[in-house]
Amino acid sequence: MLAWAKPKILLLDDDSSFLDVATYYLEKRSENTAIISKFNTSKNFLDHIYNHCYLPENIHDIIREFYSRDISKTYIEQTLKDLAELPAMLIIDHHLRNEDTNGIEISKTIREFVENPFIILLTAEVDTNKALDLHNNQIIDVFVRKDAKDPMDDIYSHISKHIAKQVIECSINTEEAFSSNEILGDLFYIKTSCELLNALSYKSHLTISANGDIAVLDVNDQIKYYSYNNGVFSLNG
Repeated sequence: MLAWAKPKILLLDDDSSFLDVATYYLEKRSENTAIISKFNTSKNFLDHIYNHCYLPENIHDIIREFYSRDISKTYIEQTLKDLAELPAMLIIDHHLRNEDTNGIEISKTIREFVENPFIILLTAEVDTNKALDLHNNQIIDVFVRKDAKDPMDDIYSHISKHIAKQVIECSINTEEAFSSNEILGDLFYIKTSCELLNALSYKSHLTISANGDIAVLDVNDQIKYYSYNNGVFSLNG
């Protein structure tokens, strides 16, 4: 892919044991293709969303806009940061002990200030009819029963479908982005760029030239540039 932002998955549950198990499961299944964060209080959860997952745009629009304009260093760096601040996929437990709120109220709050989060409500306390009503009113996207045989499998299935939809929506033909796609369409280049990105801990990346050069925003919010020459990527600077 010419450009991508690693999907962010945020979990909120007051059960630390469940959080540990769920995080471990998602990290194993995602194999470094997602950024996973866990929270045991609604305050820390909401603060993180306010600060890191708040842009109203979607990944498709940001990428299309990027490749429709002249690519400057300033624009590259701003776009990388924008991609890293897109809404996350949220897994919210409904029943939160020792709190004056619950998963439904938190979902309503999030919908007021974030346009495109994907919300999974996790609970054994909300019946199916109530869950359908919450979905139809766009308060949640998906309801997963915590007392199901394997709720994490159900959660990952929904997450995978949502990510696959995002991949399709943000895919762009190399000829649309650059006048020449000789290198970008080469199978060896595609394989080499995938290997580079898989080895990096990054938040977002952009292909920035027809020569195959790549810019990356890493997990420490540092921007790095990689040049592609003679089948090899080299870090600039």
